[in-house]
Amino acid sequence: MSMIRAIRDGVLWNVAGWLAAFGKIRTKSGAIADAEPNEYQKRISDIVEWCHENGVPCRIIALKPRQKGSTTFSVAVAYRRLMAKIGRGLFAGGSHFQASNMWKIFKTYVDYDEGDKGRCDINSTEAKFYNGSTLERITLRNAQAGRSGTYQVLILTEVAYLSDEGVANADDVVAGLLKCVPDEPDTIVIEESTAHGATGYFYAKYDGAVTFEEAKAGKAGTIRVFAAWFEFADSRRDPVREGIVDDSDLTTEERDLAAEWSLDLWQVAWMRWAIREECNRDFEKFQEDYPFDEVTAFLKSGRGKFSNAA
Repeated sequence: MSMIRAIRDGVLWNVAGWLAAFGKIRTKSGAIADAEPNEYQKRISDIVEWCHENGVPCRIIALKPRQKGSTTFSVAVAYRRLMAKIGRGLFAGGSHFQASNMWKIFKTYVDYDEGDKGRCDINSTEAKFYNGSTLERITLRNAQAGRSGTYQVLILTEVAYLSDEGVANADDVVAGLLKCVPDEPDTIVIEESTAHGATGYFYAKYDGAVTFEEAKAGKAGTIRVFAAWFEFADSRRDPVREGIVDDSDLTTEERDLAAEWSLDLWQVAWMRWAIREECNRDFEKFQEDYPFDEVTAFLKSGRGKFSNAA
C-alpha cells in the first residue's frame, strides 16, 4: 500500500485530517492554497467522525461567524462523506448565489484533491463520484425543490436568512427537506447560519440543540457548534497599525471588552479594524457577524428600529 493511500484511508471519515493532508482551498485573493483547519472546523470534524464510529445519524446546527470557513468546511464534509460511501447529496440555499458559492468550493476540492484526484466528475449542476455517489444543488425559492428525493447528505446554508432571501414559508420548506434524509447511520445534515435575532426557526433549533459532550454522554438531538471570533488565529492585527501601543490607547469600551473576554492587544486591534472596515463602525453589527458568545450573538442581531445602545 502506498503512503498516500495509507494516509487517505486513515482520514476517510476525518474531514479535518483529509483537508490538512490533501485538500486545497481558494483564498480571498483567488489563489489555490493548502488548507489548515481552524478550531471551529475541527469541532465539526470531530462530531462527524464520532457519529460515524458510533453509528449515530449526524445532525449539526452551526452558529457561524462570517468569513471563518464554515461553509467551506460543510462542503468538505459532504465531499468526503460521498467519497467514503455511496449516497446522494444536496446543497441548498435561499439564493442562487449561495448554492453557486458552495458549488465553486466543491469544485475546488474535486479539481485539486491530492488523495482522490479524478474520482469525481462535476458539471454546472451535478457531480458524480466513481463509487456511484451523486451531488446536486438547489435554491429553496422553489418550495418543492429537492422534496421528492432521498438524500444521505444535506447542507443548508444561512438558514436564519431564508425568508429574507425570498423563500416563502421558509420554516415549512426546511422541515420538508429535512424529512428527505432518513434517520440512519452515516447520514449527515448540517444547518449553518449567522444569527438573526432571538426568534424563528434557526434560533429555536439552535437553542434546543445539545452540546457535543451531551451527545457523547448519550443525550439525543441535533448537536450545536459555535466558536467565538477571538478563537480564530486570523482574528489578529498588528496593534501599531491601529494606533495601539499599550492599554492606554484603548477606548473605555475596548478596555472593558478586553478584560471581559481576555483579549490581547492584537485581538483588540483586529476588532477595531473589523468594526470600522467590515461593519460600517457599527458595534452591534460586529456582534452579529463576529459573536463573542452564543447568547449575545442572538440578542444583538435582528435589530429593530432603535439600537440597543439608544
